[in-house]
Amino acid sequence: MCDYEAAMLFLLIVPLVFGCNEISLNKQDVRYGIVGRHEDGNVLSNARVKRNAVWNYIRIEIFYDDSLKTFSDQKQVLLKELIEESRDYFSNTLMVDQEYWMQIEPECDGNRYKDVLDDAICENDCLPKCGDAVAPANVKMFSKCTCMGKKCPTDWSQYEGKLYNTDFVLFVTINQESCSSQTMAFASTCSLSLDTKRPISGFINICPDMFNAMKFNDKSRWSSTIKHELTHSLVFASSHFERFPGVTQVLQNDPITIIPGVVEKFTRTDWEVAGGIIKHDVYMIVTPRVRQEARKHFDCDSLEGAELESQGGTGTAGSHWEKRLFEVSL
Repeated sequence: MCDYEAAMLFLLIVPLVFGCNEISLNKQDVRYGIVGRHEDGNVLSNARVKRNAVWNYIRIEIFYDDSLKTFSDQKQVLLKELIEESRDYFSNTLMVDQEYWMQIEPECDGNRYKDVLDDAICENDCLPKCGDAVAPANVKMFSKCTCMGKKCPTDWSQYEGKLYNTDFVLFVTINQESCSSQTMAFASTCSLSLDTKRPISGFINICPDMFNAMKFNDKSRWSSTIKHELTHSLVFASSHFERFPGVTQVLQNDPITIIPGVVEKFTRTDWEVAGGIIKHDVYMIVTPRVRQEARKHFDCDSLEGAELESQGGTGTAGSHWEKRLFEVSL
């Protein structure tokens, strides 16, 4: 099973508990990591390079931001158990086109530019970050970075290098700032593979107020939430759909972007409401495996796909299954 559809099918069986605040990856925020061929270690310079795919179970490397230390020792242990449990789940169910090594493009303090070799040039400083997470020093995983007309304040030699035998880097942060009162966690993607456009790094932020209030019987709910959020970081976000294999056209639409073969709109002419029968537009994931599973679940051979949530604003519309159909689980 391909990585995209496997992750989406997983989200069909994970209930959404409390708030989900997935952050979409805007086009201007897209950063592409450098990956090396599994066969010989050479760099893949662009998406047109042909090579033999090496499919295997995803290898996820976890890095905890220093903000983890704001938790008690007991809470730190519990969170690591939950994160690693989710990592192990995906590492045993999700297959990707593996690479031999990777480098993540850094963030910049100030504007970001590229030199003739496509390396990053930052206006003020190179930042070893993914979202709010700061990568640990001396873990070399970032691509080359320099500062415009001066020496960078950050010693980039601590961070520049290749990370081997990893398919996805997950950063974990603890920060209440962007959490609503009912948000347990949120996640997003930081960088994509230049070759496959698959996410290769991302973060999950745990909302400390909710985590510290956890009761003994809340552990399973947190386990589901973390898996749910990691699925957003790995694949299930509206900002990722246009990069799916085979996509040739993207049609901007409100509230959801139409991507033929992935996300399509269907008009129901017999939609029943309190006032009678009306026309109603629904938006569906129509990839082959998702369509197959939706038809099986609803016992309907003519069903076009699985319906997406079309309300809720950025981070909800187009990035979750329709609540009235998939509220609990399949």
